[in-house]
Amino acid sequence: FMARWLVCALGLFLFSVPAYSQSATLRGTVTDQSGAVIGQAKVTLRNVAKGWIRTVTTNDKGDYVLTQVPPDTYNLAVESAGFVGEERQGVLLQVNQETRMDLSLRVGATQEKVVVQAEAPLVQSENATTGAV
Repeated sequence: FMARWLVCALGLFLFSVPAYSQSATLRGTVTDQSGAVIGQAKVTLRNVAKGWIRTVTTNDKGDYVLTQVPPDTYNLAVESAGFVGEERQGVLLQVNQETRMDLSLRVGATQEKVVVQAEAPLVQSENATTGAV
């Protein structure tokens, strides 16, 4: 009985490790046009096709981080009071990728929004590790 339980527990552990590591991380800094950081900005990552949404708030240094993101294509939006919101569409995150995407907002009415559809491929600049796609 004990041997079967041990084999079962080990099997569950081994099968859960790959699923946990099959994710991406997205981080960046939100600034205004002069380069000043914007704290407490709302950053939303959305997968429209699957209905997946995650929202975080920037810290006092304007930094945000989204971890354990399933690899896929997303829309990334940022908004803050007194600034024009921005949305980047088609953000591709791949397995084990750690990507930096800094965002810059311009002063204006919060009802306005800038949408960027054509984006250059993201470059992994946070570390030298690679993953399989």
